[in-house]
This record gives sequence, structure tokens and C-alpha cells, in this order.
Amino acid sequence: MEQAEGRWWFKYSPDFKRQAVDRMVAGECVSALAKELGVGRRFLYQWREAGYGSAGQQPPIRERRPKAQPPEASAEKKQVAKTKYRIAELERLVGRQAAELDFFVAALRNIEEPRPINSVDSDKESTPRSKPARKAK
Repeated sequence: MEQAEGRWWFKYSPDFKRQAVDRMVAGECVSALAKELGVGRRFLYQWREAGYGSAGQQPPIRERRPKAQPPEASAEKKQVAKTKYRIAELERLVGRQAAELDFFVAALRNIEEPRPINSVDSDKESTPRSKPARKAK
């Protein structure tokens, strides 16, 4: 590993890359290997794709599974599925609207409740202040 002229990145030797890719292909954990070698995981994958391993270019370690294709359904089954989806969508909408109505009914009830009125004929006398009022200087 040598530092390139006046630059902040490192240039890794082909032998270093080959050994790293060979260890990766052998089954070592890519994250642990990258941490041990002090390189980014993406470099290991790039080096492998570039053919730096002893075996040349390698296929991806984890092959992506193809998405499952739904079996061919008749037009009637497709229509039933669409209808069920639409019904579920409408039920969610009705539930949301019911929740909003409940909220607004409760809010209206809180606004319309009679508030206690302070009357002159109240049995309770006002209490004196706990601290005397300050005098202005």
C-alpha cells in the first residue's frame, strides 16, 4: 500500500487486491475483512468484479432472488381481487372519517359545556395574598 503523489488516497498493489479478493471469495465476512484491511467494503466488491481474485471475475456473493411471478389468473379472479382491494380501501376511508367525526363531536362538546360563573353571592371568600405587594421606589 502506497500513498499516491500528493493525494490523500492510497494506491493498493495488485497483489494486495488479489489476496483480499481471495479471502473474500473463500467465505470470510466481507465487513470484518474490510475492517481488518482498512478498506471500504465497496472496494472489495469492485476489485472482485474487476477480476483481481485468483479465479478471475466472480459472480456476486449473494445472488438476488428473482421476484416471484404470480400464477396466471383468469380475468374473473383479477376483477375479484381488484374489488376486494377497493372494498378494503373504502373501509379504511370510512374508519378515518368516523375517527374525525368522534374528534369533532368531543371538541364541540367541550366548547358548549357551561363554564363556572363567579357570582357575587358565592359562599367562599377570596384568600389574601401569600406575599405582600412590593412598594414602588
